[in-house]
Amino acid sequence: MTGLATSKSPDANRQKIGIWWLVGLPLAGLVSGLLTVSYDESITRLNPVAGYFFVGAQFGALVWLALWEFWEQSAIRKGAFFAGASGIASLVGHILGMLCGVFFASYPIGGRLEVHSILLFPAGFVGAFVLFSTVLFFLFPTMKARRVFLKAIPWSAAGGLLAVIAWTLGPSLGRFLWFTLNQWHMAQSGQAVERAQIDLALQFYSLYILWQIGIAVLLGSACWEQARGSLQNPIEGTASQAAV
Repeated sequence: MTGLATSKSPDANRQKIGIWWLVGLPLAGLVSGLLTVSYDESITRLNPVAGYFFVGAQFGALVWLALWEFWEQSAIRKGAFFAGASGIASLVGHILGMLCGVFFASYPIGGRLEVHSILLFPAGFVGAFVLFSTVLFFLFPTMKARRVFLKAIPWSAAGGLLAVIAWTLGPSLGRFLWFTLNQWHMAQSGQAVERAQIDLALQFYSLYILWQIGIAVLLGSACWEQARGSLQNPIEGTASQAAV
């Protein structure tokens, strides 16, 4: 496999990567998040495993499209591989999140389910770890697996923290998103905001949109870091591009 395309002038690459980092990738995360909250309940009810995988694969495909111009060779193969890895990340993250909820969620007076935001950290961490390990394998093809996994850990910790923050903002940001999407007829049909709060739908609205946007930005940061290193060290960049 090859690394990011760096065949053009360093200034051109730096400007183009910066634009997509700030605009293209966050937009891909936003579109994926909006699509997810618009159909999540219906698609996961039919087949939860396939539904959670599809949600992640959709995110991976949109991020791949945002980075299309930077892959010099085998772009379709890499896109399919990344979408599959993103689907696995989503599936594993959802399963881990549900397990944490089953064992550690609380039911205070009134019987309303409460899931503490810190319980989302393992799911966010593991999902992000699968994503960033895959991206770093693409960006650092000559690096040993052990070093790739070590480099993925800080990014994955940020992914776990993003999940915690997004879940915490459910009652505020999630409510705003619910009302906004309801105006666009993208919210779950016929669901009142009070019921959405009881079902934790507001937290999931915030989680899906904020986490996917945030992870897309972090993926862009990883791309920028590797591209900058390749531009500053042409020998290393050439070796990364030539590696298979």
